[in-house]
Amino acid sequence: MPPDDACFTRAAYETMLDSALASGYRFVSYEEALSDSTSERLCVLRHDIDVDPGAAAEMAEIEASRGVRGTYFVMTRSAVYNAFGRANQTLLRRIAGLGHWVGLHYDLAFKPDDAPVKHWIETEAKTLAVMLGVEVRCVSFHQPMLAEDEARTAEPEGLVSAFDFPGLTYISDANKALPEGSLLRLFREASIPRIHLCIHPLWWMTDDPDATVEELWDQAILANLGRSQEQILATERRFGSARKWSVSDR
Repeated sequence: MPPDDACFTRAAYETMLDSALASGYRFVSYEEALSDSTSERLCVLRHDIDVDPGAAAEMAEIEASRGVRGTYFVMTRSAVYNAFGRANQTLLRRIAGLGHWVGLHYDLAFKPDDAPVKHWIETEAKTLAVMLGVEVRCVSFHQPMLAEDEARTAEPEGLVSAFDFPGLTYISDANKALPEGSLLRLFREASIPRIHLCIHPLWWMTDDPDATVEELWDQAILANLGRSQEQILATERRFGSARKWSVSDR
């Protein structure tokens, strides 16, 4: 049975991509979108990796199998995952190896010191590029509305900002909410020709259409703990045997 138009699952995501391709959408980088003013239908496919690099890598495989390329924005200050830990660095390099672009997902709401935001964006982007062995040419902002207006308009050298990106209609699946309705229907009808689509892998890499936002967060937290434990077990003998993690409300 085909997935429901409005559900968030792996199958629904695959169907959405197939529909976009069938309707003639081209999936392009930010730089290409800036220079292309003639294509009738194009999409900048953006993925903010807020929580789970594992889900991102799975989504990257699905896209690559269809010849679709997206831009995966990686956090260097995530509260949930270490981008440079063994397992996560391997996952992120795999994403790049599939032909996807890598950008910096910068936390504007945190200011380490009195240096300009521009300085820290450039510093983190360079660090990310070196650690992952990739080019980093764009930046997206994590929860930008929590930051000062001046921070959101920073213009880091050598980086395209995804914030308020010109010439495209911005659509996001934040917290599994889609004011525009079904993405599948949107691409099938080709009602918006030039799209800036922000997709969070966390919401889609599941087979349960009824999974709540909280349940998907719990699954991501446990997945991250599992990857951390694999490294700990391989390197820290004092840790002892493997633990079984669980999440519960207080």
